[in-house]
Amino acid sequence: MNPASAQTPTTVPAVPARIAPPARHNFCTPLPLSRELAHGIPNAGLTVFEDAGELIELERPARFFAEVNAFVEGLNGPDQG
Repeated sequence: MNPASAQTPTTVPAVPARIAPPARHNFCTPLPLSRELAHGIPNAGLTVFEDAGELIELERPARFFAEVNAFVEGLNGPDQG
């Protein structure tokens, strides 16, 4: 069995939103496609990194991780921080 295809059990519940921050200059997943994907996911949000490309987490790490942390905190709810 290929370890990369093995499924790992998780205790993380299914959530109605996902995160995939697009960047204005990302040519693998262009912004129109990111908008279409977000539109198809119930309760999804879309934050566009106007000044980044393919590697958002390396190009704009502070903002990227702030967005990820805000997303995760939102999953926990206001009282569970």
